[in-house]
Amino acid sequence: MARKNPHERQDERDVERAARMIADAHGLTGAQGFRALGDRAAHAGISLHAAALAAVSTNPRDELR
Repeated sequence: MARKNPHERQDERDVERAARMIADAHGLTGAQGFRALGDRAAHAGISLHAAALAAVSTNPRDELR
C-alpha cells in the first residue's frame, strides 16, 4: 500500500467529517451519510471533497466556486 501525502489524508478526513455530520443531522447511519454526500457531489457535478467542504462550510456557495 502506498503512503498518502498529508493533503490526501486531510481530504479523507474532510469527507469523513462531512459524512458523519450529515448522518447525525438526518438520523442516518455512517454509510448512509457517506452515500448522501456522494449523491450530492454527483448531482452537483463536483468532487466528493468539494461537496464535503460545502457541507461543513458556513457559506456553502463560496466552497462550490
